[in-house]
Amino acid sequence: MGDTNKLLVEAWGKALVRHAVEAAVGSLASPVVVVTGFEADRIEACLAGLPVTIAYNGDYGRGISTSLQCGIAALPVDAEGAIICLADMPGVQAGHLDRLIGAFDPEMDRAVCVPSHNGRRGNPVLWSRLFFPEIMALTGDEGARKLLRKHGPVVHKVEMASGAILWDVDTPDALAGLLRD
Repeated sequence: MGDTNKLLVEAWGKALVRHAVEAAVGSLASPVVVVTGFEADRIEACLAGLPVTIAYNGDYGRGISTSLQCGIAALPVDAEGAIICLADMPGVQAGHLDRLIGAFDPEMDRAVCVPSHNGRRGNPVLWSRLFFPEIMALTGDEGARKLLRKHGPVVHKVEMASGAILWDVDTPDALAGLLRD
């Protein structure tokens, strides 16, 4: 997206990050922790009035692993898990998150719940707290994708009717395509 902070770009009347956070706030997930980094003040201003906990990641320049760790560290010690949401997916709705929460059951080998649409895995992903130590050990610009491969037997696909779980906004063309749909 060049010099533009894509999280502040508007789609359907509001910033991408606001769509993502409103979906989380409207879901069964609680508490909602928002990890900020680049232009944190502008992101926080965009989220004014929403009941969220802000966790500032001063190491955001070192990669996505630091944001994951900042969010996990901000959770209450009794959190059963965490839904890792991406702020550049404005089509994800509270209902998507609630379906993941409804499917979550570590005792039944559903310790990681991944949304799926037409056989393709998407985001967000619900992780049991059992995996927090491994998330905290990630480094650099490394997300948790490798952990999905490592823990395949407890990864449960949750089919979604909408392809919104596959659409993120990484380029101006992706944003233009999203707004056309």
